[in-house]
Amino acid sequence: MEFIELIKNEFQSFFSLGGVVELIQSGDYSSLNTWGGITKVISPLIPLIIVIEILMAFFHRKFHAIEYRISFLTYIFNRIIGKYVSIGVIAFCLAIFQPLAPFHIPITWYGFVIGYIIWEFSHFIYHY
Repeated sequence: MEFIELIKNEFQSFFSLGGVVELIQSGDYSSLNTWGGITKVISPLIPLIIVIEILMAFFHRKFHAIEYRISFLTYIFNRIIGKYVSIGVIAFCLAIFQPLAPFHIPITWYGFVIGYIIWEFSHFIYHY
């Protein structure tokens, strides 16, 4: 049982689940209004992205460490930073260009569907 507890603690430590578990157990979600609460919830995403990237690379058999002249950790770091920079640039553009929008769509289920269609259409135009 001590070995299982050790594995559980290592798993929680790697995925930074301690803050999320503490938040759920306390039932007090008011801390999500603070930066510390938000980082507690977001912190498991980075290790999760690393694991997903490794699994996807092995699943698609496109990743071979020998073919790269950079280290494996640099490869993972670049993939993760690319995703976060992309999200950051999108958020920055939304903040800058939102006041210039010719119309606004309410935040409802159909608003998200319309937004997704517009998003996909803009990527089609961009790539075309």
